[in-house]
Amino acid sequence: MSIQDLLNEDIGANAAPVEDALLSTIATASGQLLTPNPNRLAFIFVNLSGVDVYLRPHGTVTASNGILLAPLGGSLTVRWRDDFMMPSEDWYALAASGTANFYLVSLILQP
Repeated sequence: MSIQDLLNEDIGANAAPVEDALLSTIATASGQLLTPNPNRLAFIFVNLSGVDVYLRPHGTVTASNGILLAPLGGSLTVRWRDDFMMPSEDWYALAASGTANFYLVSLILQP
């Protein structure tokens, strides 16, 4: 049995990984990282830069209201099974200084 077979058995649908970030780098001003998507089952975000990065759903993120991701590998995984609607929401990002590189991949339901 393949992973796709397991997904079909578990949720009754196909899903595929997609790199779907709106940003190519994260700046010191809050920017929208992901748009709302009811077909996004999960996403993994990895901070590849040497600076702190903050993420937050639903609006402007700051260092005092965001989820801190440490430099050089800090990560956040959001899954519908654990986090309910959170993967499908809009998400925002902010770099503590300069610009930050990142890796982001989402698991999207397929038609």
